[in-house]
Amino acid sequence: MLYILTMTLMFGTAMVSRKNKLIGAGGMAVLAYLAGAADPYTTIDYQVYFNHYNIMGLEVSPFEKGYTQLAMLFLNHGMSYAQFRVFFSFLAFLIMYLGVIQFTSNVALYTGLYGVTFFCNDATQIRNLMMISLVLLGAGLLIKPNKYLKLMGIFVFLISTQFHDLGFIFLLIIPLTLIPAAKLKRLIKPLVSLLVLLAGIIVILGKSRIANLMSLFLGKFSSRVDSTTSVTSHFARGISKSSAIEVIVVVLSMVLLAWLFSRIFTIKLKQDIVFYTKFKVLTIGLSISLLTIILIFMSPDYSRISRNASLFMLVLLSLLTEKSEIRLSKNSLASVMIVSIVLFCNTFVNSTIWGSTYTDSIPYILQIKKS
Repeated sequence: MLYILTMTLMFGTAMVSRKNKLIGAGGMAVLAYLAGAADPYTTIDYQVYFNHYNIMGLEVSPFEKGYTQLAMLFLNHGMSYAQFRVFFSFLAFLIMYLGVIQFTSNVALYTGLYGVTFFCNDATQIRNLMMISLVLLGAGLLIKPNKYLKLMGIFVFLISTQFHDLGFIFLLIIPLTLIPAAKLKRLIKPLVSLLVLLAGIIVILGKSRIANLMSLFLGKFSSRVDSTTSVTSHFARGISKSSAIEVIVVVLSMVLLAWLFSRIFTIKLKQDIVFYTKFKVLTIGLSISLLTIILIFMSPDYSRISRNASLFMLVLLSLLTEKSEIRLSKNSLASVMIVSIVLFCNTFVNSTIWGSTYTDSIPYILQIKKS
């Protein structure tokens, strides 16, 4: 009931006001509570984190150093895993909130969209939640004109890799922001063609060489001691072609939407340098999902890249609707329907790809059902 009321409030608020940081913060606090107080018996990754938390110091932690050191701090102060998880969740959402408000004041819409799309995934994969929150904050700092804030943004990006190795992929946002937007737009078509070609090569020749290259990179830079083993086994176990195609279609749909937005709002982009900068960084973050095209054939785990990148789309939608002067006057209903369908498909694919055990856990995460 709390979840349903919160989502209703978020969307209702976004309809009547586009400057709603405070109410949006309240919505994020509710999501943080739901993620932190997740049921240990129905949340599929809970027991894994619980078990490793309780034997920290007695084993070499299988997690990245950032997560491990923070967990050790709480364990050494006599805190239970349940207490640590609540703190960790609220900290992640605070960071996410600080990242989102760098781009938009329409935080309630973002919170509502996130709550009905990818929240349950991140409430399950709690380290991923912290990583993408840090990535959003890092991207938000990159748009600042102050060079010290930009440097801080780069530092925040690096910290994200200490909570999940997929943070390394989002480091690409940093150099891509240096390329003019016009050149980036021209690169999209050849880049998609190249990625599709590489995906075909992986299917034909096998995924072992890509896995070996990734293992070599992570072996040098990752703070996770078993990253190499994880890539060569857990992250290279294969995926059905039908599931891979579903993910690729979703990725291309999201990137196509961003490209259409850039065409629709070209005049506004040129007139407002602040809006232009925000739009550019958000579309770059979303475009990182294109890497899923070549990696998804290795493992369903790489669908996380497109899911994480999709949060940039949610921020982008919140930014666009905040600007009342650029709302579409014609075909607005059709546009809303298209965006809704794409988001629904994205959510559906990113839920079902994890299997029935995860999808069955969703009502318990949202506390609609009690175990």
